[in-house]
Amino acid sequence: MTLDCVTEPAQRVEIGSTVTGLLSEALVGRGDKVAKGEVLARLDATIEQANVAVAQAQAEADELVESQQTRLALAEANLRGHGPS
Repeated sequence: MTLDCVTEPAQRVEIGSTVTGLLSEALVGRGDKVAKGEVLARLDATIEQANVAVAQAQAEADELVESQQTRLALAEANLRGHGPS
């Protein structure tokens, strides 16, 4: 004899993320037991990583411009200090 039955979980919880995005990896499956604080899934961070790379490149470029402006100001000051009287 075969009997079909449906079981209900002891507890249901809703999970979410503070940011929206595409799911890149699910680390647990339906029915798996999980512990508090356990990572259940990972979001795709490709766009965020690209944004960080752009921001780093921009910061390096800004630093180079500031360095060149400082060198120019120093050269102009030296030129004024040693010019004809």
